[in-house]
Amino acid sequence: MTTTQVRADGHAGPDPQPSAPRARSAWLRELTTIGARSILTVLGTLALLATAPMAVGMTSTTVMSNSMAPSLHAGDVVLVRPSDGSAVHAGQVLLVHDPDSPGRLRLHRLVGEERGRLALRGDANAQTDPSLVPASSVVGVGVLRVPAIGLLPFWIRSGAVPLVMTAGAGLVVTAALAGMPLTTSRRGVDPPRGQRRRGSPAGTSLSRPSCRRRPARRSCG
Repeated sequence: MTTTQVRADGHAGPDPQPSAPRARSAWLRELTTIGARSILTVLGTLALLATAPMAVGMTSTTVMSNSMAPSLHAGDVVLVRPSDGSAVHAGQVLLVHDPDSPGRLRLHRLVGEERGRLALRGDANAQTDPSLVPASSVVGVGVLRVPAIGLLPFWIRSGAVPLVMTAGAGLVVTAALAGMPLTTSRRGVDPPRGQRRRGSPAGTSLSRPSCRRRPARRSCG
């Protein structure tokens, strides 16, 4: 009893298997594409977290120094709920108009009151800020930290040109990799379209062909 195996292209013999280097290359490209898409998804989610609450009246500010480390780091974005100075209490992180730099804001923790004014201190600082803040200077209370999403604006404002260029090139490369199609099939490589057996579904492997009984002593098993 003899069994004849028919390949997907209609010829006798076993199906050709993709070479190991080719299969590894296909899987590596697929993993690279998935990784790039995951990175863009994470960045998009962080950007959404940093901007969506602004629709309900919150504001956002980018941390520009490490004076609040380890709670906050330069490049983090903090969402701020509007509040006046009469509704705050010690332990809250406040965004206030900087008494020492007109036109700028300061994001420090409230540690107490002195002479009817607010005393602030950065978590990384050993001493309380030298200038007290009037309650009228309070912009709001920090309620949510979004890590690192403000690094690019921080680098731009800090004049870190090499970091800006590196980050920009990285985003371009990541977007290009994320746009690569996922073409790896379960077997590694799909058979060429022109070699698929006529009348069978695309991608279907024929392991046992239909055969006819021969009049002689030989038959299909």
